[in-house]
Amino acid sequence: MYHFCIGVIRLLLHLRNAFSRIVKPLSVRVRGIVTNSKGEVLLIKHPYDDRYWYLPGGAIKRQERLADALRRELQEELGFRHLVITQTQGVYTDLNPYRSDVVVVIEASTDERPKPNKWEIKEACFFSLKALPDNMARSTRERLREWQSVSDIYNEKW
Repeated sequence: MYHFCIGVIRLLLHLRNAFSRIVKPLSVRVRGIVTNSKGEVLLIKHPYDDRYWYLPGGAIKRQERLADALRRELQEELGFRHLVITQTQGVYTDLNPYRSDVVVVIEASTDERPKPNKWEIKEACFFSLKALPDNMARSTRERLREWQSVSDIYNEKW
């Protein structure tokens, strides 16, 4: 049943992409650089694309504040009830021929352990900054590198 549902999710993603090529929508998303008390950073893998580790987050609903969207997504997907929002880390654009995304990265912290919702998150783990996995998505690797740097951040490309 699980594999059937993942197949349906993949089919729906392909249909969404086909629809997006015609309509070319704009979406606003939020991602979190979430740390724990040990200074480790949270990364996730999706069941529909478990090749890479990503920053957690998701879409922002209409009339929803950025911080509230991150809290909601992390509660729905990872079971977090206590999330301390620290600051907005950066705003990025992901532009391609069939869709435009605005991605807002927010720094946050929690002392809770992730409890992944298996339908949305295949795996969630806190990693030491000295032992990050090799198979992070390019955008995740770049956002973490910028976050660790001391310089001001302005990099439009997601």
